[in-house]
Amino acid sequence: MRTSLAIENPAETAACRRHSEALASAAPRCLDDPEGRETEYWDISLAEVLAIALQNGETMKSAGVSVLAAPESVGTVFDPAITEADPLFGVEGSLSEFDTTLTKSLTYNYNDRTVNNITLGGGTRDIRQELTNFSVELSKTAATGTQFNLRNITILDASNQPGNLFGGAWDTIYEAEVRQPLLQGAGVDFNRIAGPNAQPGFFFSNGVLIARTNTDISTAEFETDVKDFVSEVEDAYWDLYLAYRTLDSWRMAREAARQTWVDIKAQRGLPGGTADREARARVQYFVLQNLVQDALSGRADAPGGVYRSERRLRRLMNLPHSDGLLLRPREEPIDNSIEYDWDFALSEALSRRPEIRRQKWTVKRDELLLEGSKNFTLPRLDIVGLSRARGFGPTLAGDGSAAQDVMDGGHQEWQVGAEMTIPIGFRQAHAGVRYAELQLMRDRAILRDQELQIANDLADAISEVSRAHAAIRTNYNRLEAARERLTAAQEVYEVDKVSIDLVLDGQQALAQAMNAYYASLVAHEIAIKNVSAEAGTLLSDRGIYMGEGPWSHCAQVSARELEDRQRETWAHCKENEPGFISSGRVSQFGAVLGFPADGSNDHPGTFTQPPPMPSSPEFDPPAAPPTPADPDFSDDVPDDEQPRAEHQGIDAIQFSQAVEDPFTPKW
Repeated sequence: MRTSLAIENPAETAACRRHSEALASAAPRCLDDPEGRETEYWDISLAEVLAIALQNGETMKSAGVSVLAAPESVGTVFDPAITEADPLFGVEGSLSEFDTTLTKSLTYNYNDRTVNNITLGGGTRDIRQELTNFSVELSKTAATGTQFNLRNITILDASNQPGNLFGGAWDTIYEAEVRQPLLQGAGVDFNRIAGPNAQPGFFFSNGVLIARTNTDISTAEFETDVKDFVSEVEDAYWDLYLAYRTLDSWRMAREAARQTWVDIKAQRGLPGGTADREARARVQYFVLQNLVQDALSGRADAPGGVYRSERRLRRLMNLPHSDGLLLRPREEPIDNSIEYDWDFALSEALSRRPEIRRQKWTVKRDELLLEGSKNFTLPRLDIVGLSRARGFGPTLAGDGSAAQDVMDGGHQEWQVGAEMTIPIGFRQAHAGVRYAELQLMRDRAILRDQELQIANDLADAISEVSRAHAAIRTNYNRLEAARERLTAAQEVYEVDKVSIDLVLDGQQALAQAMNAYYASLVAHEIAIKNVSAEAGTLLSDRGIYMGEGPWSHCAQVSARELEDRQRETWAHCKENEPGFISSGRVSQFGAVLGFPADGSNDHPGTFTQPPPMPSSPEFDPPAAPPTPADPDFSDDVPDDEQPRAEHQGIDAIQFSQAVEDPFTPKW
C-alpha cells in the first residue's frame, strides 16, 4: 500500500531523554508477586502528600480531564504566564502598539527613456537619469491617541537634461507632523481599552486594559485548577486509607472463616452433618479470599484496592508507580461533630471563590468593551499640523549644500488643517455597541446564576457533613451490633454444633459493618474538605497561597527607578486617569468557617488525631502462612518517625501574576 505521507517519530531532545530516564521504575505490585518480595512502607501525612504533589507537578491533573485525550484542556503552572506573554493578545503585545517605530528606506533608480516633447524633457528627447531616494522616519502614538511623526526625505537627482541648474542636485526635506483626534479615537481611556487603529468588534485584542484583564481571568482559572487538583489529591489520599481499612476487614473475616473451616474439619466423623458444615465454611473462605484479593489489587471496573489506589495517589504526586515503597496514610479521619455559621460561610464563598472572581473579571472586561464601543459612534475629527524645512544644493553637506540651505531656514513650509470622516448612519458602530451590551447582560446573568449555584452547592456540602457524621454514629452502632451477633452465634454453635450458617453470616456481616464504618469516616472527612472547597478556603486552610516568583535585584532596582519617574509625572496625568479596574490584592488568608460542636479548638481544615476508634474483634487464628504481598495497615506510627518526603511543606505556587480581585461591577 502506497501512501503520500509516512508516519514518523519526532527527534528526542536532551530534556525528553532525561524525562524518559526518570520514568524508569520497578515492576508494579500485583497478586503474582513472589513470596520473597518484602513490603516496605512509606507512612506519609496528608500535608506531605500535598507538598510533594504541588512541588513536583507542573500540570493540574483532574479525574474529569484526560491528559492523553484532551491535553489542551489540562491546566498547567505556565498558563497565566502564557496568557500574559502572548505577543498578539498579551499585555506586552498590547503595549507594543505604543512603541516608537523607526522606518528607513533607500532606493536607487536608473531611468533611460525618450520623450516626444523636448520641452517636457528639459531640452532633450533622450533622458538618462540616476535617482536615489533615502528616507528615515520616527513615528509614535501616545496614550491620548496623538500621532507624532518625524521624517527626513533626501533625493539625489542626476540627469542629462540641459535645463538643470546642476548635473546632480540634492533635495532634502525635514518634516514634523502631529495628528490629534478630537472625537473618535481620542482620550486615554479609549486608547488603553481599544488601542490605536481599533475597529468596532475587533479592538478587544489590542487594548492594554483588556489584555491585563485577560491575564487576571487566566490567574483565576489557574487558582481554580489548583483548588480542584488539591481536592483530587485529598480524595486519593483518603481513598487509599479506606482501601487499607477494607483490606484489613476482609482479611480478618477470611482468617475467621479459615479458622472455622479448620475447626469443622477436625470434627469429621461426628454426628450432625459435619461434611455439609465443612463445605459451607470452605465456600465462605473462598468467597472472602476473593474479596481480599480484590481489596488488595483492585479491579478495573470498580474503585478501591490498595495497589490501584496507591498507584493513583502516586500519579497525582508525580512519583514513579513503583519504587520499592508502598505509600500508607498515617492520619486518621476526623469524627468530631462540626457546626458552621451559614451567613459567614456564604459570605466567604461569594467573595473568595475563584470562579466568582473570574466571572467578575469577565464582567469588568465587558464594561470596558462597552465603553470602548461607544467611542465609535462619534465622527472621526482630527486636527493635523505639519512643519517642513527644505534644502537644495549640488552637494548634501558643506558650503552651498542642501544641508546648509536647511540650516539657513530659507525654505520653510507649514500646514494646518482638519479632517473629518462621518459614516452615514453609523451602522457598524451601533451594532458594536449593541453587541457589547448583550455580552455584558449575558455575563452579568451568568454571574448572578453562579452566585445562586455556589449558595446551593455550599448548602449541600454543609448538609453532607451533618449526614456523614450521623452515618458515623449509625455505622458504629451497627459495628457493635455485628460483634454481638457474631459472639452470640459462636456461643450457639458451641452448644448445638449445628447453626454454622449463623456464624458464617455473622463473620461476613461484621466485615461489612467495619467497611461501612470506615467508609463513613472517610465520607465525613471528604465532606469537611468539600465545605472548604465550596467556601473558597481550601487552599488557605491547607497553607497554600498564590504569589509571584521572587524578582532579581536588577528588576527591583529598575522597578524602583520607574516608580520614582512615575511619581514625578503623576500630577500631570491625573486628569486623564482611567476608572478603577482592580480593587487590589485578594486576601488569601482563610477564616475559620466551622468549629467542633464540643467547643474544642480543632479546626476542620487541620489534621488532628481523633479519639481512639473501636478496637477490632479478636479472632485469634492459629499460625498460618500469610498471603503473599498482603500489606498491613498499622495505627501505631511512632511520633518521632521522620517521613520520607523530601519536602515538608509548601508555601506558595510561583507564577507570573499575583491574584487580584476585580472592581465590583456597577449594576
